[in-house]
Amino acid sequence: MLWQSKSFWRNAIEISVAAVRRNAIEISIAAARRNAIEISITAVRRNAIEISITAVRGNAIEISIAAVRRNAIEISIAAARRNAIEISITAVRRNAIEISIAAVRRNAIEISITAVRRNAIEISITAVRRNAIEISIAAVRRNAIEISIAAVRRNAIEISVAAVRRNAIEISITAVRRNAIEISIAAARRNAIEISIAAARRNAIEISITAVRGNAIEISIAAVRRNAIEISIAAVRRNAIEISITTVWRNAIKISIAAVRRKDVRRDAIKISIAAVRRNAIEISITAVRRNAIEISITAVRRNAIEISITAVRRNAIEISITAVRRNAIEISIAAASRHDVTAHPLS
Repeated sequence: MLWQSKSFWRNAIEISVAAVRRNAIEISIAAARRNAIEISITAVRRNAIEISITAVRGNAIEISIAAVRRNAIEISIAAARRNAIEISITAVRRNAIEISIAAVRRNAIEISITAVRRNAIEISITAVRRNAIEISIAAVRRNAIEISIAAVRRNAIEISVAAVRRNAIEISITAVRRNAIEISIAAARRNAIEISIAAARRNAIEISITAVRGNAIEISIAAVRRNAIEISIAAVRRNAIEISITTVWRNAIKISIAAVRRKDVRRDAIKISIAAVRRNAIEISITAVRRNAIEISITAVRRNAIEISITAVRRNAIEISITAVRRNAIEISIAAASRHDVTAHPLS
């Protein structure tokens, strides 16, 4: 068993893939700092400002290739996670911003991760720190910012994760264990779970990529829009939600996403395979979502006037049109939902 290895420590686990700490996450990727984020960039423009590839500062932000910030991120995503979201991104546009992204983290944290831990999460990344996050970026442009990124996360955090740990969760890229949870995946866990899933197990639960369960929810998404975010989602999961997404638009942002996590899409461990996402005009077409065995069919989502046709939830004034939701095997027919639970909200 993974936890039987010498390298395994609960709430102080060494992850051979990387090292990350939430609220002090060290990520080997790039360099970024929230509210003083250092971004190593190829090219950045802020308000038509051209910034050298290696360093850019937006409100003293330096981005080194992989990161993108929320409220200015167009993300082509493969996977994303909240508190450890892995997002494989291709391109993102915010206010006509094209961002080639692999991973982005919250509040401008971009993390290409192999392993992540929450509350002493070690992430094998380039190097990221939240509230002192280093993000390695290729190119970024804000307000006409072009960013070639590796990962993106909520509030600009994308994490390309191979393995994640949460409170002594040893996760290898193909397998993850939490309380004897084996996840044959890209691997991710709750509150720091990155799941590129082929099969997952939570408390001996096997989850296939197409079908996932609460505390191991997989979401296959086609498009997402935040603040008019369109998310075409196949399935969503909470506490291990994998969402496959096709494209994303943020204020006409095209984001090719493989997975997105809860501060953007999922809560506490959502991996979303996305085809298209739009933020600040994000429409989310979702097929199914699960939260603790919650199945949510989603159509569109909007944040800050976000219309979400989902069975998912809303966060920060996110209106989600939900078809059906299950929480702890609860089927809920929802029109709008909010961040921590599914609550009806009028479209704002």
